[in-house]
Amino acid sequence: MDPDRHFEADGDVGRYEVLLQMADLVVRHRSVPELLPELAQHLRKVASFEVASLCLHDPEKNVMRMHFWEGDERHSDLAELPVEESACGFVWEKQKPMILPDLHEETRFQRAVNLLVEKGVRSYCELPLTAGQKRLGALGLGSSHPNAYDEVDVQLLGRVADLVALALENAITRTALQEEKDRLEMLLKVSTTLMSNMDVQQLFPVISALIRRVIRQDYASVALYEEANHCLRVYALDSPLADELIGPDTVVPISESASGSVFLKGEAKVSNREDLVAVGSPVVRRMLDLGIQSFCSIPLITRKGKLGTLNLGSATDHAFAPQDISFLKQVAAQVAIALDNARAYREIADLTDRLSKKNLYLQDEIRSVLNFEEIVGESPALKHVLAQVLYRIMAALSEFEVDIIKENVRAGLQHARSKGKVLGRPRLGIGVSQSRTTIWRRAKQAQGCVAP
Repeated sequence: MDPDRHFEADGDVGRYEVLLQMADLVVRHRSVPELLPELAQHLRKVASFEVASLCLHDPEKNVMRMHFWEGDERHSDLAELPVEESACGFVWEKQKPMILPDLHEETRFQRAVNLLVEKGVRSYCELPLTAGQKRLGALGLGSSHPNAYDEVDVQLLGRVADLVALALENAITRTALQEEKDRLEMLLKVSTTLMSNMDVQQLFPVISALIRRVIRQDYASVALYEEANHCLRVYALDSPLADELIGPDTVVPISESASGSVFLKGEAKVSNREDLVAVGSPVVRRMLDLGIQSFCSIPLITRKGKLGTLNLGSATDHAFAPQDISFLKQVAAQVAIALDNARAYREIADLTDRLSKKNLYLQDEIRSVLNFEEIVGESPALKHVLAQVLYRIMAALSEFEVDIIKENVRAGLQHARSKGKVLGRPRLGIGVSQSRTTIWRRAKQAQGCVAP
């Protein structure tokens, strides 16, 4: 097409064909990177331009993310500009098309104008991209000729922009659904991994790698609270920066930790570089020196209370989006349950070990001290003394230990009878079915504290 002509005067058929092709883009394309090159190729059938741009508003940073196409399917790097400093930001905010006839004479939007002039653009046309009530961004065309666009051009480009907005909305929706699917799959894998082993410390590198598939991060750790020292101790760690940044079992006072306020308040927090600089602790300064620009901390909470924090760091500023926080909260809940279960398992194992040792000790005491095998006779005084001894012992023990003693008493008596040392069935007043409450009352009676 002649570069001096921009929209053909008698090209109605071609324009409708382009609109139909735009409608086809709405159905077929799944992402913004795929959309822009093909959009530019179709538009060049009815318009002359050297640069096409697709600007999307980023609500997290409140900036316009500018994707450029510069001919022959060549893409330039992604640029970001504040809303108030860009023409596309003005169009997005005001929801009105704008024509800049000669950038050499333009005094507004200097950062955006300089960026376009560097690409050889002389005149520029920008239109809002809006689907329903959702303002997405702006579509721009740039020509190397001044005064390249007029109101007639804007009318056709306005229809194109409406179709592009639908294509963008579909692409954004598809991307969001796919990301949500990926997050749910990763959450299931995290849960399955944590169920496979009680050792969270050993499994954490695997958990971190799963998180990295859906959220870009360069540092991950679990810190547990130590009440005695009022500090957070690094329990598990996964990071290429680990050796230089921080090591396992490192203890950081709550006031100096980037995640200290998160643990105290029990609320997730995302800290960007400015927030990290404000903390001012040696550990945080070391993080910044090694390139960590964003930090996200999620509290680890169970029904019993707060355990610590799950922490992620990234070398990219503003790396964590709201949907990432929602996913990480679910991961943190799984990690907290696993840590609580592991602690309960250790406590049960420790209790079992102590009870086993007590059982062996009690068995030895029953054999060596009480020595039921040597007890012979039906003396009331003997039975009274023995009953007092047994009840005093049992009143100080747990239900489980009482059962052990009763079992050993029964075994000792049976062994004694088998040797003929005990005739009949001596009765000490201790039934194997008696409850701990009954035993306690009998013990107090033996001590004279409770009336019979």
